[in-house]
Amino acid sequence: MNRIDGCKDMNKHLNHILLENFLHDATGLKQINLEIGLSIEQYGKLPYRAISISCFEDGLKIDLPAIPTLESLCLAQASEEFEELAMNRISTEGWTITPEKFPNLRILRLTSLNIANNNFFPRSIKTLKEVEISQSCIQTLDSSFLNAVAANAEHLDLDLKYDNIAQITSPDEISVFTAEVLILHQPLPSHWRILGDLKLLFINSPFFIATLHYNLPVNKVHDFSCYMEKWPSGWNSQFASNTSLISFTSEGRSITIDTWNAIRNIRTLTEIVIEIASDETPQTENDIFAT
Repeated sequence: MNRIDGCKDMNKHLNHILLENFLHDATGLKQINLEIGLSIEQYGKLPYRAISISCFEDGLKIDLPAIPTLESLCLAQASEEFEELAMNRISTEGWTITPEKFPNLRILRLTSLNIANNNFFPRSIKTLKEVEISQSCIQTLDSSFLNAVAANAEHLDLDLKYDNIAQITSPDEISVFTAEVLILHQPLPSHWRILGDLKLLFINSPFFIATLHYNLPVNKVHDFSCYMEKWPSGWNSQFASNTSLISFTSEGRSITIDTWNAIRNIRTLTEIVIEIASDETPQTENDIFAT
């Protein structure tokens, strides 16, 4: 037996019995997907490689146990409704993910969580290469959490927001020098900057931030794709100096002629995709590039 899945409607008492009386003999079990919030301490007694826990109700009552063999960890608030995920996030208060507990962790997925403080993920894990955070909030006012999870990641998919973003006024930096792929779904605090040599950058957010050209330098990116309502003009000069760009995609809002002039002479560029929304009307002759 390599894997067991638990039904979210399964009787909780039965789940408890499964963990206590059955799984202790399943020495070949590598993955567990039980949608419960009970007996989490049982997870630490077997050499699991992947664990997905997606129904916490009021949250875990105790901390995650150390599982040295664990390679993939998914923590999520289970809900069939998108709105419920956004409104009923589970707090990470009392949980910790550390290299001592998970020295072989490669994949981390967090869904609909409130990251209460930096104790949740206090320092980097060398083996962690893929991070996906969706529908989650961060309560802290600094970049410690993001720097910790991104320190060794090659793939970052971040759909998170700062509830106190208006209070974050100090400059800060997020280092992603090992990352090849960065996908952003929410804006960063305006005074924060991402540092790294990204190969693929995908901005999937209609929210325009005037400082986006400062937050996300694009002068070295290889593959660029975005969905935004407005183009930050500060990117034009950065693209003009980019000598590595291969693919450029802009959707959701047409780019300006100035942007086209900045990218069209890049010799390495082999693919350009520009999708113009049919319900938008040019405001000035420089507002749209449609020919």
